[in-house]
Amino acid sequence: MRSVCILLFFVLAACGVAATDRPGEGVESQHRATADHPVKADLLADVSAIEPGKPFLVGVRLKMQLEWHVYWKNPGDSGLPVTLEPSGPAGFTFGAMQWPLPVEFNQPGDIAGYGYTGLVVFPIEVRPPADLSNGATIRIAVKAAWLACRDVCIPGGETLELSLPVADKAVVSNEALFAEWRQKLPFEKGYATVKSEGDMRAGELTVRLEWTEPVRSVQFFPVPEAALSVTNVRVEHRARVTTIRFDAKVLAGQKLLSGELESLVVATDPSGTRRGITVPVRLAG
Repeated sequence: MRSVCILLFFVLAACGVAATDRPGEGVESQHRATADHPVKADLLADVSAIEPGKPFLVGVRLKMQLEWHVYWKNPGDSGLPVTLEPSGPAGFTFGAMQWPLPVEFNQPGDIAGYGYTGLVVFPIEVRPPADLSNGATIRIAVKAAWLACRDVCIPGGETLELSLPVADKAVVSNEALFAEWRQKLPFEKGYATVKSEGDMRAGELTVRLEWTEPVRSVQFFPVPEAALSVTNVRVEHRARVTTIRFDAKVLAGQKLLSGELESLVVATDPSGTRRGITVPVRLAG
């Protein structure tokens, strides 16, 4: 499935480039090309006016038709992750794309996938320079690409644009939406005490979490680099303690770039809210 999706992505992506390279065609043609796509994209900001030197957020929102999904940064056993490339005027800098908590879904052929269904917002911090002129209009663009799958996979992409004026003070906008999606981002610390152990030479690693409150439905989402294989994940949960065991090995002829495995653990709290914590797993040995 993964090879089929990747092949389809490049074939259709090549067709899309050819269509938008015709004279006189640009962003408008991209909008026409995606008019019937199962995913619709737009770009929002948490301000309606920029204050010089004060960071703000933009967010790419993807709305998916029923039963369609797009992929997290580790798509699972198949698929391709969403990619965002922000740009702006000289002096503007951008933070990393932030990934809300994913869900796991079963794809045709009993293949596991990680990603999003329904609707998702990916926030990005924008840092404007301090010397902006009051009254100027600033254009922010984000080049977005994704792979949408149901029983088939269809690539999609669009360059999204947003124009914002510069003012003495920032004017808050879309406050409720950004607050909602801020709560769906993983915590970097807190919520649980984490301990990882094991040895790569033995091939099995263990992560143990002691939660600050009762939780349920614990899920483990690893983000292995290309040289590392992570398989046979087992999650055991009792009371406030979760033990996660998995097999890990370096692929033949490959070398690890990092001594840690990036991972995410997601659990449901007593109120029914899913919460996640980032867990760097040390790859000893």
